[in-house]
Amino acid sequence: MSYEMIRSPVLALYAGSLGVGPAGIGFIVAASTITGIFVKFPAGALSDHLPRKRILLFGMAVFGLTPFVYLFAANEIALTVVRFFHGLATAITSPVVLAVIADMFREKRAEAMSWYSSIQMTGGLLGPVIGGAVVYSAGFSPVFFSAGAAGTLALILLALRLDLPPRPASHSEGGAPLWSRLFAGLREVAGDRNVLATSAMQASQFLATGAIQAFLPLYALSVGLNPAHVGILFGVQLGVTVLSKPFLGRLSDRMGRRLFIAGGLLVTACSLAAIPWFSSMGLLLPILGVFGIGVAAVTSSAPALVADFCRARHYGSAMGVFGTVMDVGHAAGPIAAGLLVAAAGYRTAFLALAIVLVLSSATFFITVSERGQTG
Repeated sequence: MSYEMIRSPVLALYAGSLGVGPAGIGFIVAASTITGIFVKFPAGALSDHLPRKRILLFGMAVFGLTPFVYLFAANEIALTVVRFFHGLATAITSPVVLAVIADMFREKRAEAMSWYSSIQMTGGLLGPVIGGAVVYSAGFSPVFFSAGAAGTLALILLALRLDLPPRPASHSEGGAPLWSRLFAGLREVAGDRNVLATSAMQASQFLATGAIQAFLPLYALSVGLNPAHVGILFGVQLGVTVLSKPFLGRLSDRMGRRLFIAGGLLVTACSLAAIPWFSSMGLLLPILGVFGIGVAAVTSSAPALVADFCRARHYGSAMGVFGTVMDVGHAAGPIAAGLLVAAAGYRTAFLALAIVLVLSSATFFITVSERGQTG
């Protein structure tokens, strides 16, 4: 919740209040994701060899402390630097948590990952609504204080209550130096065509998600809606995703993952292209709800499919590679959308991104096999 209170819709609105233009806002929103491009793989790979709780605690410390620094980011450069640092939080924790779940679950892997994601996204559901309402009623500073307090509380609870299962035996084996083992894991994971293709597909889906996070607030304001309305729109999208992910994950475990992923991309594409043609809450709410279903269909299956293709001793590396490629798309979304919006407007920008999703769906369905390893 702490991270989402700032990311959507507060960040774009705060940057706009500082006089930052559309292209600059796109880069600021993408900055934290760019951090993930460089950090997720080493964080995930290290979790295959070092205590995972230690890595998670460091990531949570970044969650708790960084929101207070936003209070001192009074220009575009300072805000960009803070966003880069804030990105360490999700970059460190995301692949490590998924690796833990992959270790613990095999037969119901997608459902388990979906439950984790839905619980995580419940905070994301509350964050935009609270953030938008607080900005509308009290301004930006109270949002940053509240986000910092929530993150610090989570850090304390994690330190006191987290009890992870024992690491697999291969994690504590001696022999080759640490860096040699890290690169061995990277070579194995990066050499799997199915892993890379699935990761690239997820990157395209997050291209759309990044664009929505950056520019839905600005589009909504341009058609006469207020920040509280924007928070509700994001809340509906996240709420639909949260509620549908466990169910779709369970179906993915039973029926296979490719169909859900390819179909989810098409649903996301159609709803993305439709957004800038409407201006009322009554029409935008169901469109964002459909967008949320598409996101859920893809994200409930993709990380489980990647784990299916990998050996257990490299789950951290696999989730790091998956997260890194995914973040390329997430970072590119706001940047590409910012350039397209500045050059051609919202309708052309969102349509272009929707076409990318359609092409990605077809490519994924043709090139990726269903069968993977489950050990």
